[in-house]
Amino acid sequence: MGIKVGKNQKVKNQVLFFSKPADLALPYLVRFAEIDMGLKKDEEGKVAVLPLIEEGELTHYILVRYKNLKVLEQKLDILFIPKIKQAFESLGKSFVLDLDKTPFGDSLKRNIGDLLALALYRFERYKKEKRKHYLWINDSSRSKKEFEAMVESLQFVRDLVNEPPSEVNPESVEKIIKQLFEDKKDVKIEVIKGQKLKKLGLNGIWAVGSGSQYEPRLVIVRYMPVKSQKPVGLVGKGVTFDS
Repeated sequence: MGIKVGKNQKVKNQVLFFSKPADLALPYLVRFAEIDMGLKKDEEGKVAVLPLIEEGELTHYILVRYKNLKVLEQKLDILFIPKIKQAFESLGKSFVLDLDKTPFGDSLKRNIGDLLALALYRFERYKKEKRKHYLWINDSSRSKKEFEAMVESLQFVRDLVNEPPSEVNPESVEKIIKQLFEDKKDVKIEVIKGQKLKKLGLNGIWAVGSGSQYEPRLVIVRYMPVKSQKPVGLVGKGVTFDS
């Protein structure tokens, strides 16, 4: 995953969002934005990279100009995120995006963080050389723990989906789920498989998985931290064998 949560004072490269050049704090950034990032009538945003020598060190800025907040919200996923990703990946360096220094509301901050986490995901489990550069995102609209949980969950699920069928099958998924919750309190796991599926009338699961050498199964994860609360059920399907 190309996302890290929090601040990193050692990383000087920055991603900066702005609407007007005057919004940028440094004079040379303002000048660059005025000359090279002017928006025409039909343009709704631009992303540009500016390398600068600061205190004898090369620093890169990924500048993101938007027309107004409404345009940014509407075009975020189709116009801005792909360009930010392209700039980030092409440079191969770590950057900082401090969303607390923007005029954005909590909802927009979360959308930016979520979409960048999706965009910068890579499946690298079998690569010898893994990515060593990251985009550090600081966002106080949610706790660091919550943001990290989202990023880690996204990484986990996408890695699972990208694994070949030789590695991910009903048997291994059961083991993965049990390992995931083995040290969690208030969590109980029940596995229904084989003929028991048919006895309970779960014929759809049985039929889909009957062509595989691995028995299909239903894994029930019960999390009951507060007994008095009304239960919430989340149902998901994972097909690891299909013609």
